[in-house]
Amino acid sequence: MSEPSNALTAAYSRAHKRDWMAEKRESHRRWRRRRLLQGSGLAAAVGVVAFIVYDYPRESGLTDALGLTCGEYVHVGDPSGVQPPFADWDVHQQALSGDDDVDEQQLISAVEIVAQEFDAQPVLGQFDPGGITQRQHSAAAVGDQLLIGHHEEYWTGTDRVSLFDPQTASITWTAQTIHPVRDHSVADSRQRVLYGVGTAGSHVVLQTPTYHGDTDLVTAALGSDDDPECLRLDGGVETQQITGEHQGHATAWSQVLNLNAGRLGENEFQIHHGLDEDTPEHQLSAVDVVTERVEPAEPPLDVDAPADSVEIPAVAQEQFDAGFESLQTVGENHYLLTWEAGSVILERH
Repeated sequence: MSEPSNALTAAYSRAHKRDWMAEKRESHRRWRRRRLLQGSGLAAAVGVVAFIVYDYPRESGLTDALGLTCGEYVHVGDPSGVQPPFADWDVHQQALSGDDDVDEQQLISAVEIVAQEFDAQPVLGQFDPGGITQRQHSAAAVGDQLLIGHHEEYWTGTDRVSLFDPQTASITWTAQTIHPVRDHSVADSRQRVLYGVGTAGSHVVLQTPTYHGDTDLVTAALGSDDDPECLRLDGGVETQQITGEHQGHATAWSQVLNLNAGRLGENEFQIHHGLDEDTPEHQLSAVDVVTERVEPAEPPLDVDAPADSVEIPAVAQEQFDAGFESLQTVGENHYLLTWEAGSVILERH
């Protein structure tokens, strides 16, 4: 009687063992799948973090393609925190007298000749010791205000753009131009981030490069806290090619294009861009910075002298050995007289 019972028990044990082994193998497979999924998820998370931390979205062009970087070089700030570059005329004369490289009497006499010619008087002055290669400020007349370029690190680069009101002698608008990935601890890593500057009614227009070599047009509304608008154009621009051909007209200040020199309408500008390895020459587009309409424009760029440019009296140029660069009207009541290391604001009587 015991043999059948043992046989039955053995058969049951063998069947139970097969089921148990199958369950064990299935459990092991599930465990492996979970570990693989967890490992894959962890690897993917590490990859995403590394992708972001090491700035591969920028390096790969992903952030550019998504439009996330448009206008990133321009940072509008508080104008009250920017020191105006101009000083009262009396204080300015004292600054000139302390520099051995400038004959202040020559300059003052020449300025007085210009002032007398136009029934005006000097009221403000700006001076950068060291000459043109040490220049820290540049000025250009736009309507009844001045566009100021701040060259804090090197005169061929512009670290800040401001609007200056000669009537109140104050900064009314300002924006920093900052390269987003530049190592500021390395002196020779400087990259220019402002290629053009202009005005359109109550707007300031700045032309900047992008990280991958295209062009951004940033339009900021004066007196508004809204973020600037940005329009991206294909390809870059080499400003030295343009300013070299049209020196004095296309130039707002060193290596920065005067966008108003190619202005087509109240909000429309001729913009050079499209320069890359496959296009040896610039494209020229007519761009409305308000409606963001872009159409092909026909060269050459119209760089006739701006209407606010005034001829400097020859006797004043003869009086001052260093020579004046330009004389421009600023609104109805002021003139801007510039020379290689500074500028003077004259006010009509």
